[in-house]
Amino acid sequence: MILIRNTRILQIITFNSKWVIAIALFPFVIIREELPEHIDVELIIRHEAIHLRQQIELALVFFYLWYCIDYLKNRIRGMSHFDAYTNIIFEKEARMNMHQKNYLSSRKPFAFRHYR
Repeated sequence: MILIRNTRILQIITFNSKWVIAIALFPFVIIREELPEHIDVELIIRHEAIHLRQQIELALVFFYLWYCIDYLKNRIRGMSHFDAYTNIIFEKEARMNMHQKNYLSSRKPFAFRHYR
């Protein structure tokens, strides 16, 4: 993992989204330079590291394809943008396990399948 703290790069990648704090684009994790006080950088890094593992397992292209399809399916089901995003299978796994410091060392391959 290559960690980059650069708000401008993050804004370019996310089309200037104000709510995106970090993004994982293998092998990079890009995080805003200035974060709200309530944000724990360690948790964000763990969350994004889980996404990096998912990306490796799905050979990058399939991860991004599945990610987008899952989001679109959620929107078609009538979910708001935020709910559609939080219900993406990959986001569920990352969010539910980012508090475990050693999650990636004990994580089974393709563990995201259990978060449907």
